Amino acid sequence: MKRVISFFLLGIMLVPFCGCSVATPGNDINDITEGTAGSDSAVPSAPSESNTDVGSSAPAETTVAPVETTSVPAETTAAPDTTEAVTEAPTTDGEEKAELPELPALLRIACVGDSITYGVGASNRTKTAYPAMLQTKLKEKRPDKNFVVLNYGRSRAYAINNAEVDYKYASAQSIAYTASPEYNSSLRSKPNIVLIMLGANDAYTVAQNKDAAKKYTEALEKLVNTYRGLETSPEVYLLLCTDRFDTAQRIKDLKNVILPAIEQVAKKLECPVIDMFTLSTEHATALWNAKAADRDLSSTSYYSDSVHPGDKLYELMAEEAANRILKAYK
Repeated sequence: MKRVISFFLLGIMLVPFCGCSVATPGNDINDITEGTAGSDSAVPSAPSESNTDVGSSAPAETTVAPVETTSVPAETTAAPDTTEAVTEAPTTDGEEKAELPELPALLRIACVGDSITYGVGASNRTKTAYPAMLQTKLKEKRPDKNFVVLNYGRSRAYAINNAEVDYKYASAQSIAYTASPEYNSSLRSKPNIVLIMLGANDAYTVAQNKDAAKKYTEALEKLVNTYRGLETSPEVYLLLCTDRFDTAQRIKDLKNVILPAIEQVAKKLECPVIDMFTLSTEHATALWNAKAADRDLSSTSYYSDSVHPGDKLYELMAEEAANRILKAYK
């Protein structure tokens, strides 16, 4: 009995030195809580959530969810346009320009006037008078169209009616244009355009008749309105007379009375103007300043005499008229 007790005590004394634990059967060492070994009051502790052995250095398994990297394009907001809209500047008269009409397939032009329109001084009036050259120029510039230019010039014709103003002293053959057969023919010509150049002979009346300027203006207005009233409703152009170098008084009356009257009528009735005076004055002035013996006066030159053009000036007139007419069409 003493031997048994001795062995028991020896076992108890040896336990701390051998590192052994005494476990209750059926219990894991990890389930023993602090208390008297083998005592019925020992209560098992709840198992550790980590489920790892004490002293274990194994790291906890961590599952990292992959980050979804769906790139969203950055929303770009366009900066507001601060540029002001550019608007087309209006024309000088404050109105938009009207669209030009199409040039018709056939254009009929009636040339109304005195001996300068007729072609006095030309080498061949059917070919080199300004109306004949005008038809040639128009066809050269627009070969796709047809033109009929009709010459209704009458020598010694006046715009003023000789029943109202005395101009018989100028010539026994002087006549009011509206009393001529050429005038009546022009009214029947069905023109699309009428070119009027009257006034070179009316300049003779200014010095002799105090109301000549007024009568001339009235006669020109009436003529324009008569042609505008034709069935074809033609466009009426007023032509400034060519310059001259016959006498100082007639030059003065042409410049100071006749030409301003033409421009006045054109403005009042809104007629386009073709300036034949400016294109001729250089040549007329040169001839005026030249000695009589040095003046080149012939049908093939700029002037055939002190009033009537020659072929060179008639050609310049035709070119000016052609350009002015075609400018009104597209």
